Amino acid sequence: MANTSGLLLLSMPQNNFTGPIPTNLGNLHDLEFLRLNGNQFRSSKLNDLNIIGSLTNCSVLPGSIANMSSKLETLWLGSNKISRSIPQEIGNLNNLYVLAIDHNMISGSIPESIEKLSKLQKLQIVINNISGKFHHPLATLPG
Repeated sequence: MANTSGLLLLSMPQNNFTGPIPTNLGNLHDLEFLRLNGNQFRSSKLNDLNIIGSLTNCSVLPGSIANMSSKLETLWLGSNKISRSIPQEIGNLNNLYVLAIDHNMISGSIPESIEKLSKLQKLQIVINNISGKFHHPLATLPG
């Protein structure tokens, strides 16, 4: 994909891709939509990748949450094998409308920083190992 730097959309969901997500996807600087959900990608670290500079829609964990583009609106991570807790830095994604992290192995509690996601309209977290108290800020989210 080295010669496809102008690629805007990469959609390869519901396949049988395995292993880590290729870090060279980070060279696709014009990419606006990445969809890799429903594969067998594994990630135990939320900073495994350094992919995205300007994604608007994404379907897989593209680098550490703290380093993701604040332009990101849709983050689909569902049906992979992502594990670890949701980082506090999730609150930095202030343009996020959709956060779908369902059907993974995510553990821990929902961070309080999620209340910063004032544009969030869809939070999909089913089929994980999330525990702890249900933070009242979730009840105050718009939508």
